[in-house]
Formats: sequence, structure tokens, C-alpha cells
Amino acid sequence: MSEGPEVKIIAKKICKAICGKKIDRVYCKPNIGNECAARIRGSSVRCVQTYGKNIVIVFSSGIYLRNHMLMWGKWRIYDRQKLEEGKATAPLRSKFKRIIHATTDKNLTANRVINKMEHDHNTGKKNVMDVRSDSRVRLMIFTKEKVAVQFNGPILKFSFEDPANLEPIVNLGPDPLSSDFNINELDNRLNRRIKDEGNTMIVDLLLDQKFVSGIGNKYKSEILFLSNLNPFQRVKDIPPKSMKTLLKKIPSVLKSGYRHSGATRLVGNTLYMSYNNNSNTRRWSDKHWVFRRGGRPCWKCGTQIVSDYRLSPRVTFWCPKCQHQSS
Repeated sequence: MSEGPEVKIIAKKICKAICGKKIDRVYCKPNIGNECAARIRGSSVRCVQTYGKNIVIVFSSGIYLRNHMLMWGKWRIYDRQKLEEGKATAPLRSKFKRIIHATTDKNLTANRVINKMEHDHNTGKKNVMDVRSDSRVRLMIFTKEKVAVQFNGPILKFSFEDPANLEPIVNLGPDPLSSDFNINELDNRLNRRIKDEGNTMIVDLLLDQKFVSGIGNKYKSEILFLSNLNPFQRVKDIPPKSMKTLLKKIPSVLKSGYRHSGATRLVGNTLYMSYNNNSNTRRWSDKHWVFRRGGRPCWKCGTQIVSDYRLSPRVTFWCPKCQHQSS
């Protein structure tokens, strides 16, 4: 899942591996743009920038590469010698499956269907160990010591013009992880939306990248929970005090996700993580307040977390008690 914080983490890893290094080889699928790919050979990477969920790689030869990973894209950094010796391991193939649960919890509508997405590595497709033989590879950027490899990226576009000045980036809302983020600008956008689109549900507004960029299903659910806001309230019905809380939570939760590798559940200023009894691994379900915790008890009040697929086009995780109404 590639939301703003995860995208920024990936961009930092790419830059650490190849920024300032000479590119001596490039492999890319033909539909990406062989002409531009040829022009980055012999050049170097000047910087790797992020705009919401977009990564932009800037090359010294005047070429730009925009990447949006959506749900499936991955970047991996490999040691070049290991890759060329066939010792670089490709990521596991995976998919998500939906598991249906019914509940008669009195706090919920009787027999409401709760959906939980679980990771399933048994996809029927054989995992490829050698990166060079993996059909998901769309782009490889080789330096003397490292190789940056892009798997499954649905949007990889070379250009001679800075993508920051082109659609869709030019129309994005403010990025809370940007160094020039201004919360007053976000406040002004919110006030305009309340005036012009007041019937929009707050859960849908947070996913509108033209309002604020970088928020997806995970951070949407976490931000609304930590703001004590019912996800399905119309924006015009939310009290000003609650809106101020929301405006503060948007950058703070995204920055927390960036600092803690995507985890968002903090107690005080401490990231709360427990470990499995049988291994020294952190439990994934402890990393978040509500995200992908449908059917499990709320960390704060014990009420069963709901996974809602009906009221909004995208799944929403929320606590019916903590988020019963705006505070």
C-alpha cells in the first residue's frame, strides 16, 4: 500500500542508493519510453522528490521520471554484484482476499457484514527467486554498486518537463509531508469545500487528492479515529472545534507514519508495539488504531471495530463508540 508516508520512505531509500551515482545501464519495458531511458545512461540522479503519492526522480540529463505505485507497485534496492550473479531475490507474490464475518453486536446493525482483508501468499503463481527472471520487473536503474528495481508499477512515465508542473501533480492539494506545507492553506481549502460541497462526507473528502495529497485508506481511517470524528458526517455538519482537531491530526498522523515506517499507534509520544509470544516479531495488528482491525476490540473502549464497505466507495475502519459523533 503506497500512501504518502510510505512513498516518502521509499523515495529516501532510492535516493540513498543511487543519488549522485553514475547510471551505466538501464532496463525498461518498451512501453515506458526507451528514448528517454537511453538518455539517462551516463547521467546521474540529482534528487528523488515526492508529491503526495507520486515519486519524481530527477536526472542530470534533464529527464524526469514520475511513478505512482497504486496498490501493486514496489521498489527494491539490490547489490549489483548479487543481482548479476542471480542471487537477488524478488519480492513474494501476494494478493488480498476478503473474508466475511457476521455480527449481532448490539452496538451495530444486526447481522451487518464485516469484511476483513487478509494477506494471502498462496496465489497460485510460482514465486521467482531471481529478480532478472521476474515478469513483474518494469524498470532497472544500474549504478556501479546498486540497482534500483521497480516491480509492477502501473504508472511509470518519463518526460522532458518537470512533472510538478504537469497534471496530475500540479492540481494536487497540499502535501503535509512537504517542507513548505502550510496548514493555513489547508484550512482555506476546507472552508471553501464546506461552502461549495458541504454535503460531502468527511471520509470521502480526505481521499480527494485535490484537497490534500498523500492520504489513502489507512491514514484516512486513522486520522478520523484520532480526531473522534464519525467518518460519514457531512463536512458542513462538523463543529469548528472538531475541524481544528482534524486539521492538526492530518499532518501529525502522516508524519508519525513516516517516522515509524507506517505504524500509527502511539501512546503518549511512544510507539506502542508488542511482540508475538512465539517469536521476536512485532504483531502487525498492534501498529494501528483501527486500520484493518475489523471485528477486533477498539484499543480505547473495547467496542468492535467496523469495516464498512457500503457508505463510502472505499473501505473505512472505525469505532462506532469513539466516533459516534464529533466532539
